[in-house]
Amino acid sequence: MKKFLLLFTLVTLVSFYGCDKDDDPVIIGCTDSEAVNYNPEATENEGCVYRKDLFLGAYVGTIDCEEELLNDFFGEEEFEFIVNEIPGENDSVIIQFNLGPVEGEPEKAFIDENHILRSENTVDGIEVDVTMDGNPDNVRITTIVELMKVEDSKDLEGTLTIEVEIELFGTFVPVLTDECDLTAVWVE
Repeated sequence: MKKFLLLFTLVTLVSFYGCDKDDDPVIIGCTDSEAVNYNPEATENEGCVYRKDLFLGAYVGTIDCEEELLNDFFGEEEFEFIVNEIPGENDSVIIQFNLGPVEGEPEKAFIDENHILRSENTVDGIEVDVTMDGNPDNVRITTIVELMKVEDSKDLEGTLTIEVEIELFGTFVPVLTDECDLTAVWVE
């Protein structure tokens, strides 16, 4: 009986202490708290998506403005723009618009916690005869773009706000402000 009790105790101890104690399940997901798909329960990191990833790509867009002048300027033509990543940054990108006759310079855009891409750009020193007196006037144009993803799509929608100012007696005076609807279809 002692041999049986000793054998039973040994088997029980080996079974209990010899088993692999790794009872924690492996949960695959994103372990980076800065990602939009962060999973605090994930134990193995895979597939993190950052704010910038929601916008990267090439798009074809259209603009519809309230002011007829701006609609005439931009036309009803489609325009292209590209959103590129900035290495090492998760909440900002480089965006470049080519609107009608204006080929834009690359500019930095930021993406907020609500996943809205926002870019603001001001161009000074544009000489245009706005007053139609035969002399070029100094014009400043400010553009503000706000874009967000269309649900269940790679497409974007938002607004383009344009403010045109003319310099009169050393001070810039607003002559035109418009908020245009901007829609963009992802092409690659």
